[in-house]
Amino acid sequence: AAPALHRAVAMKQVIDLTWGLFEGMPNHPAHPVAPKLLSGTMTHKGTAIWMAKSTAYGQVSFASEQFLLAAHLGTHLDAPYHANPDGPTVEGVDLSYTCGDACWLDVSAAFGPRALVTPEHLERALEAAGAELAPITLLFTGWSRTRDEPRRYFRDSMGLSEAAAVWLRERGVLTVGIDAPSVDPGGSAECPAHMNFFRPRPGERYICVVENLVRVETIPRPAFYFVGAPLPLKGVSGSPIRALALVDA
Repeated sequence: AAPALHRAVAMKQVIDLTWGLFEGMPNHPAHPVAPKLLSGTMTHKGTAIWMAKSTAYGQVSFASEQFLLAAHLGTHLDAPYHANPDGPTVEGVDLSYTCGDACWLDVSAAFGPRALVTPEHLERALEAAGAELAPITLLFTGWSRTRDEPRRYFRDSMGLSEAAAVWLRERGVLTVGIDAPSVDPGGSAECPAHMNFFRPRPGERYICVVENLVRVETIPRPAFYFVGAPLPLKGVSGSPIRALALVDA
């Protein structure tokens, strides 16, 4: 059974698209502060004092930690409630929106401060990819490469035009991911992409959003399987996720 399992695992290349969480990391100024590492209940040094010493494994010890996290931090999922008081909170999001067939599009031709990705960018990127649009569509803008300049990254970020949001909706996309702090550009007060995705008209479905993706451009094929399930936090508008691309080897 073990060799068969190893073969199955070897058939998939796993690419981590997640911005790692750490104390002191930058976050969007509209959201709470970065993670805070608080005292845990156990440390290896402390538990080693009273736990047994194993003849096979050495001194038994354990560690645990406590983190204070913002819901919209690092690579995270926006639930519809984020921009719609009547929308589902994160534990109510259909998990088929967060795990499933995916594609990525290179829209970095639009790169620039507060630049807008338009339907034309999407059309050209889809043609260049030579693949079909998938229910989960990730956009590589290139803006993630400015993360080492946090002020610029959050203040001047790129986003989607309202027409681009409509283009994605009309083609049945369920989740839109982007390597930028928001699907709307920095400084936007009307946030048309968020509004279109989270406040659907009667008969339309909501669209989920994944923000702050990294390394999207390293996915070797345009089509892959995406995993990005949120924590089932009740009554919350978003959750950090571990975003993964699973690609056939």
